[in-house]
Amino acid sequence: MRRFFRSAAAAFLAAVLMLYISGCREENPDVSVRTHGQNTAVAEDVRGKYTALKGDGTDTVTVMVYMVGSDLETEDGCASSDLAEMLQADLGSRMNLVLQTGGAKSWTDRRINAGTCQRWRIRSGELEQIGDAGDMDMSQSRSLSDFISFAADACPADRYCLILWNHGGGAISGFGYDERYDSEMMPLEAIDAALTKAAVRFDFVGFDACLMATIETAFMLERHADYLIASEETEPGSGWAYTGWLTALGADPAVDTVTLGQKIVDDFTEDAGSFEAATLSVVDLRYIPAAYERLCTFLSEARDKITDDGDYKTFSVARAEAKAYGEGDFEQIDVQDYVLRTGLPDAQEVCSLISRAVCYQGGTVAGASGLAMYFPYKALRWYDGMHDTLSAIGMGEEYTSFFDCFVSVMAAGQVNTSAGPFAESREENFESYSWYDEDAVESYSDFYSDEEFRELPIQEKGDGYVLSLSDEQWEDIVGIELQVYLDDGNGYCELGSDPVFEFDEDGDLMILYDGYWVAVNGQIIPFFTESYDEYDDGSWTNYGYAPCSVNGVDKELVLYWGDDCPDGIVLGYRNVTEIGGPAAKGVYSLTDGDVISFYTDRFDYEGTFVRTADFGRTIVVDGGLDVSYEYVGDGECIVYYMLTDIYGNHSWTESVIAA
Repeated sequence: MRRFFRSAAAAFLAAVLMLYISGCREENPDVSVRTHGQNTAVAEDVRGKYTALKGDGTDTVTVMVYMVGSDLETEDGCASSDLAEMLQADLGSRMNLVLQTGGAKSWTDRRINAGTCQRWRIRSGELEQIGDAGDMDMSQSRSLSDFISFAADACPADRYCLILWNHGGGAISGFGYDERYDSEMMPLEAIDAALTKAAVRFDFVGFDACLMATIETAFMLERHADYLIASEETEPGSGWAYTGWLTALGADPAVDTVTLGQKIVDDFTEDAGSFEAATLSVVDLRYIPAAYERLCTFLSEARDKITDDGDYKTFSVARAEAKAYGEGDFEQIDVQDYVLRTGLPDAQEVCSLISRAVCYQGGTVAGASGLAMYFPYKALRWYDGMHDTLSAIGMGEEYTSFFDCFVSVMAAGQVNTSAGPFAESREENFESYSWYDEDAVESYSDFYSDEEFRELPIQEKGDGYVLSLSDEQWEDIVGIELQVYLDDGNGYCELGSDPVFEFDEDGDLMILYDGYWVAVNGQIIPFFTESYDEYDDGSWTNYGYAPCSVNGVDKELVLYWGDDCPDGIVLGYRNVTEIGGPAAKGVYSLTDGDVISFYTDRFDYEGTFVRTADFGRTIVVDGGLDVSYEYVGDGECIVYYMLTDIYGNHSWTESVIAA
């Protein structure tokens, strides 16, 4: 197996996995993953369903699709493509399919007017306009509630289903980016308010959007629907595949929701393709109250471990190692994976209750068990707003007290790392926030380091250099990342980073780099690894991105390697994700004539940021792009390893110059 570098001196990279001190990430074998497995058992202690069907052949169903086109439509026609799939379905005589379109600057389907929010009904394969809501911001709660009320009045039925189509940003950001207004997305509390005002109980609410299969979403929706269908991970640009399951529902409007959900999940997974990370799960919301209650008890026990036993490390390491989604940018991890990694006695009971709620789960991502959770770790500044969101949807102190404690201890343990090479200050004052737990912080005063920054000294050993730390010090490290900068004669250009490392037989970190880096069409590019995973069957996948512009617009070029593609390919490009905004949904294909320009951050010789500037030559796509590993050239590279500890502090090794 080959990763990024191709010389004998760098052969250690073949066995490297990311973010673990052991150098080998293993999926937790205790996690109950139901990929293409169905759970239809019903316990006696759950509420009845909101949707009661007669099952005598007379039931009717109305499916509402709230289609916020956004850049997904403007740039790639994704909404129009899904609309075409809906038009191909055989809806039968007892099914209504009602849509609202809007939120995009332009539409591929010329029947749709981008300047207003139109309402449609699909009948016999035809798109019939039945209303016009005017020019409204579709990311607003009142816009969603108005559409639901309209659809329910226009097409009353025994069974209602709601699909929210657009970007998702998980618990932090919520749903729905309207590019015509460029406003914030609809947070969970706003979705809750919209559903409450519309006063329609749904059979299922589905998110054809990224990152919305979370315990927070499920908790909020339980009072509005029987089922949630959503993805833990970001979604491919193609989103759901609509024709098959709409036809199945049209043929039998009383079809069991889990059976229908299985069809939705399987078609979605098949449509996603082999190179796209895809997850989708069907969650029985009736089981969420019991799962939430037990999770609260678990978190309370964890909080006591932190405050009474001084065991913050266990929960920080578990958080660092847990399965993360959205490249970790949205602070969401798999609930079951995290709970089991803590090793607490009652972890399995919590997972059993979560598994009972997840009726069906499928996709291409190993370790996904169906529901994610928000867990602040890398972007603590978002916790104050999330604390308000959690409270607003009813997740009270019984849930948030653990995070109050954890974030307080972590924040107080973070020191100013502005003295590091090419680093920015991470200092922020959290003490003024209402959730800040002074007692918890005080109990950890002896654990915190007084040093503002540590440059980790390396030493010669054999033919190279190593970093030697004590076992106790290594136990506090949760991340190791190679960082490479190229001296171009005027300063340093950032070539990228990769969480790769290897220890020697003495347990010392080897400082190795052979001068090769990722290239496209023979040109070295700035490149950043995002995920590397190995699976039980011996297969592996590796994803990363290169900052660039495509036809003058800032994008990220996405590259992939795997046992099915060991030499690497360019999958395409994606939009740039910003925390607090929409997750980049899917990868867009490149076409002949597209112009790609790469860029990088440049620093002076003191390590001070100068500017972001172009890097290398412009590439014009002509018949595809080739991925290779090329020698950097005559310029010297300086190489660091950045270590991250359990509090989120960064320390850097001394640099090594690689000619």
